[in-house]
Amino acid sequence: MKKLTKHDNEGAFWCYQTLRIKKVIFCQGVHTLQNPYFSELPIIPIKGDTLTLKLKDHSLPEGLYYKKRWLHALATGSHNPQYRLGASYEVDNSNPNPCKNAQAELLQALEAMFGEKIAVEILEHKSGIRPTCKNARPFIIQHPKYPSLFAINGLGSKGTATAPMLTKALANYFYESKAISTELLLA
Repeated sequence: MKKLTKHDNEGAFWCYQTLRIKKVIFCQGVHTLQNPYFSELPIIPIKGDTLTLKLKDHSLPEGLYYKKRWLHALATGSHNPQYRLGASYEVDNSNPNPCKNAQAELLQALEAMFGEKIAVEILEHKSGIRPTCKNARPFIIQHPKYPSLFAINGLGSKGTATAPMLTKALANYFYESKAISTELLLA
C-alpha cells in the first residue's frame, strides 16, 4: 500500500499516489486501528454474522420482521423468496470469517420468531465488523498534530443512517466555517 505523505512546499498538502490533497478524511471503520495517524482511537470491533436463506415451508410478505433478531423478507418477485436473517453480536471480535456458532444462534432466533422448528436452506453466510466505541455514538475527530487530517468513525450498526449527518457536519465546517457540534466530536 502506498503511503500518505505530507508536503509543506507550495502550501501544505498531502500526497497519496498521484493525488495532492489539502484535507484528508479517514472513514476506515475498525481498520483505523492500523492507521498511523488514528491508531489510538477507542474503536471496539463488534462482529456480526448474517444469513441469506430460503424458508422451505413458510412464505412472508416483503418487509422487515423482528423478535430478538431481524428477518428481512427480500423482494425477489419469485415464488421462492429469499430472506436475510441477522445479525449476531460479538464484542471485541474482529475475525472477518463467518462463525458456525453465530449461524446456530441465528437459526435458533429464527425458530423463536416462528415458535417452531423451521426448515431452511442457507444460501449465504456473511460476517462483518462494526466499529463502535464505549458510548456507542459515532464521532468526528481532528488530528491534534495535523489539523488537516480528520476521521469519522464509531458508526457501529447504524452507519448508513448516521454517516450522512457526520459528512454534512464536516462539509459545513469546511465550506461554511460552521462549528462541528460537540456532540459529534470525540472528547
